[in-house]
Amino acid sequence: YFSGTHSTNFLLENLKNRAIIRVSGTESSTFLQGLITNDIRHLDHGGPGMFAMVLNKAGRILYDTLIYRSTPETFLVECDRDILPELRKHLLIFRVRKKISIDSLDSEMNVWVVFKANGPTGEIGMEKSPGEVIICQDPRLRDLGCRILASKSLDSGQICQSLGQCSVVEDTYRSFRYGLGVGEGIIDLPPTKCFPLEANCDYLHGLSVHKGCYLGQEFTARTYHTGVVRKRLMPVSTGGEIPDKPDVTVESDEGKNLGKLRGVAGKNALALLRIDPALSAKKILIRGKEVTTKKPSWWPQEVPKEKPSHGFMEEENVDKATKERKRPEEKPRIPFSCSVCSMSEKCDYFGKNPPFARKIQLTEDSYVMVDPFSPPVLDSRGKSAERFLILGAECCDCKRVVCRGSECSFFYTATFCTECVRKRLKEFPLEVQTKIRKQLQAA
Repeated sequence: YFSGTHSTNFLLENLKNRAIIRVSGTESSTFLQGLITNDIRHLDHGGPGMFAMVLNKAGRILYDTLIYRSTPETFLVECDRDILPELRKHLLIFRVRKKISIDSLDSEMNVWVVFKANGPTGEIGMEKSPGEVIICQDPRLRDLGCRILASKSLDSGQICQSLGQCSVVEDTYRSFRYGLGVGEGIIDLPPTKCFPLEANCDYLHGLSVHKGCYLGQEFTARTYHTGVVRKRLMPVSTGGEIPDKPDVTVESDEGKNLGKLRGVAGKNALALLRIDPALSAKKILIRGKEVTTKKPSWWPQEVPKEKPSHGFMEEENVDKATKERKRPEEKPRIPFSCSVCSMSEKCDYFGKNPPFARKIQLTEDSYVMVDPFSPPVLDSRGKSAERFLILGAECCDCKRVVCRGSECSFFYTATFCTECVRKRLKEFPLEVQTKIRKQLQAA
């Protein structure tokens, strides 16, 4: 099955917490394209695999995946084994009438990783055996080694023998991955709890900003083009004294909240941290124990606080009206932060009559921004008519600021936060109660 051409001492581990879903059929590529953050068409040009995330409609991470193309019409989707049924169900919901099959290969294939503790593995000389083995350089980072998807009939001895000098290890890769600052699976990326840019999806080659629409694209694109990413997953060195309990608060020596612990493996850990405060803190503490963090070497040299504009706004064929469009920069932008999901953004207006949306009056005071992802359209007089986004408003009951996400608010003549709408459910008309229940269940 293999032909090893290296004498380097590799580490080989069976990733027992990873599993495979097969998506096959004539429309499989188009189907996946509408559900993932990356551009599946990259695999048309010979790429063996890619990293991508599956989001919900609010732009939050549901599942992280590695996707491999085994034949022109067949894709193997690697995911966390614990959510394999949920991911398969999610894919089946969106299949509708497309001519594709979605099958679990959990009982047929194992996922292995081969890596070096002190650097990239380089290219591994293995021959691909159809139906038996797929080997792929990890598309996120070269330091993460290579993935091997193999039939369960192949054991570690057969794989290791073909690699030359190879040591079979257990429970080693997770600590190695944490040392690099890379999250993987539902422990590190709990579903609906974080956003793709916070998980470094952009730095790990898992995000395409030019591919077009996909589920959760609008919020992700706005954040990429105009937003500030204040928190990201970062490596933490613990000294091996920290219990592996996720969501423990990470603090500075001054008692300031720096973020949340995601997981611990050996002397390495992973945490979602506020970048600038964490890097500038004199001491970082987890449950009173001092730990350290650093900016991963694979991050850009200067982590941009604000993403530059890309895409259609830089195309040569953009008309003059689009190029000359101006945001009202002379006025300070208004901070907006949802009290439920903590989504934060800066908007251009608060009130009922946004000046950049003529002849439009909102029913309540709202936080409004010019849509950075849509070019302006021209009205009948040839003047620019801005498109805008309503980020959120105050709950008409408790006055908390909430965003328009279905997990945070419900709108019926006015905005209600989900907590208040639950309390007052029976006060709404029956047909509205039905809509509320459906929204709360979906959220």
